[in-house]
Amino acid sequence: MKGALLSLAAVLLCVTNLSKAASSDMQSIKRIVVNEAELPFIDLPGYQKADISGPVVPWNKLKTYDQSEIINVVFVSDRKYLEPTHTAIISIFKNSKYIERNEPIRFTIVFDEAEFNGTLDNDMSRFLNAFFLTFDRDIYKYDIEYIPVPKEERECMLRFDTYSWTKNVSLRLFLSRFIQHNKCIYLDGDIACVGDIRKMWNLNLKDKCFGAAGYRSTANVKDHINGGSLLLNLEYMRKVKFGNEIEKILEDGKNVRKSGRFTDEHALDKYSVLYPNRRLMLPYEFNVGVMTIPKQFSGQPTNTLEVTIIHYYGGSKPWKHWSKVSNCVDHSSWRQSDWALNEWGECYQQLLMVEDLSGNTD
Repeated sequence: MKGALLSLAAVLLCVTNLSKAASSDMQSIKRIVVNEAELPFIDLPGYQKADISGPVVPWNKLKTYDQSEIINVVFVSDRKYLEPTHTAIISIFKNSKYIERNEPIRFTIVFDEAEFNGTLDNDMSRFLNAFFLTFDRDIYKYDIEYIPVPKEERECMLRFDTYSWTKNVSLRLFLSRFIQHNKCIYLDGDIACVGDIRKMWNLNLKDKCFGAAGYRSTANVKDHINGGSLLLNLEYMRKVKFGNEIEKILEDGKNVRKSGRFTDEHALDKYSVLYPNRRLMLPYEFNVGVMTIPKQFSGQPTNTLEVTIIHYYGGSKPWKHWSKVSNCVDHSSWRQSDWALNEWGECYQQLLMVEDLSGNTD
């Protein structure tokens, strides 16, 4: 009996030691993976002492600027759409270079998650802190803020049918009711900015509520509006109660549908008919549908087609053709412009580095 117990103890000791060794090996493997992920960042100033845990600290330098000089860019997103939204932000950095602009950029992400009250969870905090470490706010002159959807606006958006789009798509029509800036650029998350965003920001809206481009390169005042990129005169919109007017138009649209449906873009069309002097028709370059970019462009289009903002609307989403595993582009399934996809892909690669640093690699 005693011999059997000693044998059992020896077996248990052996198993324990093997378990410890395996655990040690796993820790070593994990450490190597982390080190590889850290490689792009180890030379950043202060990285070795950086702690990306804890709450996100606002960039208080925004308060030192003349508020009229701050470029306000607003996105509406949910958790599933954050990755392309952050990629869009990186594309703005790339093409509105900090060395060429004095104006800071304030990015506001209206975060459509019912439980979100304005406080970021640990994963989102780590990601943003890693983002701020990678794109130093003192250098790039910007800040990112997340705000919840106000209760009354959430109730409003749930009343309207958005068909195949998410419910929050209608929020872009009501930004003037809860975003307190005087002016902003609204962008869908499925865009890539390939020119200087200041070119759009500096357009003079005067006494117009909004500026928007049409769906075609020959855009004119009769074109159906594309709502993926809008220049909004929030101050004037509040003055003329734009949001309330749009709400009435959407209510009427429940009964009078165009082509079987009435969307938020149709509401903008209807508003433009009722108040033709309150809309500025933007040049097509500020909302270029990727499907209109010819395949033969191997470099950035210059003479044939001016492009500032590419919009991947419809089924042409670049992330459907991008592989995180192989880090390569599947050109065989991409039916549009290689240049447009590569532009987005380059910015997406930078985002992957930020995700590696924050530990959000899933």
